Amino acid sequence: MSLPDELSSHKIQFYVTTSYACGYIEGLASQSLVATPHHLISQHHYNDLIKKGFRRSGKFTYKPYCELCNACIPIR
Repeated sequence: MSLPDELSSHKIQFYVTTSYACGYIEGLASQSLVATPHHLISQHHYNDLIKKGFRRSGKFTYKPYCELCNACIPIR
């Protein structure tokens, strides 16, 4: 899975979470790719992230980052 290349020069960093129980498929593990720090994500960059499949929950902008599964890829 590739990182949003055009955003990397804007001091937005990306990290992968540790594994946690998948909220979509019972018995599977999941990870997320998180964009940080949230205060550096402008409206323009946020729109780009959303186009690349990221979601937002509170201060966190993230997307599923599972090596072997694409079941929860957003359809937007």
